[in-house]
Amino acid sequence: MKKSVLRHERTRTITIGLAALCASAGAAAGAGSAHGQVKAGGAGAGGATAAPAPAISAVACRSGCVALDAVEPGATLRVKGTNLGAVEEVVFLGGPGEADDVAARATRVRGTSVDVVVPLGAADGPLAVQGGDAPASAPSRDQVRIGAAAEEEAVTGPSTARVVADTAASATLEARVTSRTVYYAGATPATLRVRVKAPAPTALSVALVRVSDGAIVRRWSTPPVAPGAEQAVLWNGRVGRQVPSRRERFQFQVWTAAAAPAAAGAPTASAAQAAPAPEVAETVELRPYAFPIDGPHRYGEGAARFGGGRGHEGQDVFAECGTPIVAARGGAVQFKGTHARAGNYLVIDGDGTGRDFAYMHLQAPALPDKGDRVETGEVIGYVGDTGAASGCHLHFEIWSAPGWYEGGRPIDPLPSLKSWDLPGSASRARGA
Repeated sequence: MKKSVLRHERTRTITIGLAALCASAGAAAGAGSAHGQVKAGGAGAGGATAAPAPAISAVACRSGCVALDAVEPGATLRVKGTNLGAVEEVVFLGGPGEADDVAARATRVRGTSVDVVVPLGAADGPLAVQGGDAPASAPSRDQVRIGAAAEEEAVTGPSTARVVADTAASATLEARVTSRTVYYAGATPATLRVRVKAPAPTALSVALVRVSDGAIVRRWSTPPVAPGAEQAVLWNGRVGRQVPSRRERFQFQVWTAAAAPAAAGAPTASAAQAAPAPEVAETVELRPYAFPIDGPHRYGEGAARFGGGRGHEGQDVFAECGTPIVAARGGAVQFKGTHARAGNYLVIDGDGTGRDFAYMHLQAPALPDKGDRVETGEVIGYVGDTGAASGCHLHFEIWSAPGWYEGGRPIDPLPSLKSWDLPGSASRARGA
């Protein structure tokens, strides 16, 4: 790979965050240092003007986040910025010099973001991007740290635990969750952060317990965590192959490895009562769907309702133009386009539902493309008034199998929308 020296000028150290799409907080000014070399850019022969250089504004962990400030090889990062549409590879620059540089192919390339899988051999440090005839980007301000993950353990056979009151701190541990809500097939996992207060490195044992019946559904163990350091445990909202149809509560329970009950758990509720209580515990709620508008909104009436005015096949939800629209359910993008009446629209085949979800009158073409995979709660566009729209609103449809204009039929979405419009969802309706 042809390279030219890049300098990391007055970077601030912002390590990768725990949750998908969220870089972790923290900044420290640092002196510049020379990193490895990447492809040269600039004017071509005969004085031709070079393509604009890509620029990185943020790096966020999308999956495979393993600690408060770390990712592991195989994790997916999302690099955000400008002029990224021609990016072909992402270079993990590591430390000064190019001896530890590792390049990886960019995936899901868009003008303002690219994804990349962290390759084996990547070292702690910033990133750069390059591709096409444009010069390479400057190194990112955000730093990537490669860390060790909490190891998931198999749960075999019936296994139960005693559900306890949430406890954020003990003599040796402190715990908190980044959000009390997690969505099935969601963009952001449930993230438990545990800080060790013990004077020596301490290994942890973590169980995820379904509150309704005490069943242990997931288990993790960690390597020894240094005193004062934090370890993260992430849950993607999935329990085996089960597809949730209703809201359910789950509790993270944490023990030091030395005090943890047997890995098999208690086979009965009575045995669970006799098992050691967790040192810290935090509860989250799993929701099957996200409300699709991330901002103040109101429901349309009359002709804006399902079945109103010339066979209206969806529900209009009014909000200011530019308000983010998120995927109510993750899945594959079936259709994306622009239509005289629907304006900019997107149709997603919802994971595990047998239903399609349609979003219309978007302000601009939807962010994902046909064939892309999106996740519950992921921003897919913005409220607009394109097409035959009267005022800024989202026209939202739900279609039964086999799908949107593929033999399915439209279903009144209002009961579903109201059931998803909850505290802690993207937003709640005005006056709700």
